[in-house]
Amino acid sequence: MATRLLPLREVHRAAGARLEETSGRQRVGSYGDASKGALAARSGAGLIDRSDRGRLAVVGPDRTGWLHGMVTCDVKRLAPGTGAEAAAVTAKGKLVAVCRVLMRKDEIWLDVEGERLAPALEHLRRFIVMEDCEVQDRSDETAMLGVHGPRAVEIARKFAPGLPELDEFAQAVVSVAGQGAVAVGSRELGLPGIDLWLSPASCPPVWHALREAGAAAIGEDAAEILRVEGGRPRFGADLDEDVLPLEAGLDRAISYDKGCYLGQEVIARVTYRGHVNRKLIGLSIDGTEPAPAGAQLLHEGKPAGEIRSSVVSPWLGRPIALAYVRREMLASGTALALPDGRSATVTPLPFQAPTP
Repeated sequence: MATRLLPLREVHRAAGARLEETSGRQRVGSYGDASKGALAARSGAGLIDRSDRGRLAVVGPDRTGWLHGMVTCDVKRLAPGTGAEAAAVTAKGKLVAVCRVLMRKDEIWLDVEGERLAPALEHLRRFIVMEDCEVQDRSDETAMLGVHGPRAVEIARKFAPGLPELDEFAQAVVSVAGQGAVAVGSRELGLPGIDLWLSPASCPPVWHALREAGAAAIGEDAAEILRVEGGRPRFGADLDEDVLPLEAGLDRAISYDKGCYLGQEVIARVTYRGHVNRKLIGLSIDGTEPAPAGAQLLHEGKPAGEIRSSVVSPWLGRPIALAYVRREMLASGTALALPDGRSATVTPLPFQAPTP
């Protein structure tokens, strides 16, 4: 399979960015110092090329009812211009993909992580039987640029004067630097932001305009720091096909009163039981180095959980991690130990600003 290339690849190369390939797609690995980029986004706005993500459209007269039965959120309650986080799960309740569901007037958009595009497409298309609808892959004919940080909207408005304040998942058709785009309210990196869905040909002028307006270019390394600080799980690190949505803290992606959907029975059973045996939590870690992914956690010498994602947070001034921990050790402040002897403290998500 040919690698899916970024529309802005030459722009990124000319600016000194490091491009990388993973799961058949190209993405921006780094724009230099990741810690500097993460702090720039947190204090102002970071600009990231998210075109490596998968963008799907569900079309056809039966699209709403069919998708309602395929994902965990209540699709039927979404009005055009709104959206929700959702999970697609198997009949056994295991994760296939986590996505944003964005309701449009004549179709429904799905935004999924790039590495989950193929599994999500295969899963969804398998369950279209008699319904008059289809799932289209729009990943090659569209692109996505994200502006994230407290000044994201302010900066974007310098070249998009009609851009409104957008709640998460809310959408608005805008013009940015003379280019048409759909702006989507986003907190994908744990910060207020907007994602611009636009054509590949529109990317260069929009990218340059946002850079000129003051947005700092960042890569996936800086985005990873922000993601972990924000407590946002992702596939390939904190999520896999053996994870239940409730274990990963994806409660807001689940409607508990929408009725039947694929995997609903398992999720309902876990919900009524009142607990899961493990849960994704935050850890504050001693030392200066991140904990290795997969490191086993101990509590009083006994197995307690496993590290999944770990970074050094320049904002918090220490290593932090996302980890699955047994339910007996989930209380904030619980002290755990790493194999290298360092201590790790259970911390609520998202991580909070350090005390001055």
